[in-house]
Amino acid sequence: MLDPSGRQEVIKIMHKLHKAGKTIIAITHYVEEAVTADKIILMHQGRVLSCGKPQAILTNLELMEAAELMVPMPVRLYYDLQQAGVHLNRCPLTDEELVEEICQLRSKT
Repeated sequence: MLDPSGRQEVIKIMHKLHKAGKTIIAITHYVEEAVTADKIILMHQGRVLSCGKPQAILTNLELMEAAELMVPMPVRLYYDLQQAGVHLNRCPLTDEELVEEICQLRSKT
């Protein structure tokens, strides 16, 4: 088991390999690590629940609940804002995307 800095180092190496054209298959319980994947296979109790792009899977609240996974904070905030009548252009997966969406919203007002 790796500590957080060790995990980050492994992720950096994986990104470098991916940029070099290598195929990477990673297995993780950390949703934030799956955000940058090209494709996710979401499993729960040995069954495949879904397969697709991170945006489609990680923003699906029912699917994430079925997998007993925590929804990424930017996704949760997006849905909370929607319920409060604040509409962003898209559902952000990362903190950076959330900040970008809020800044765009602010520039419209």
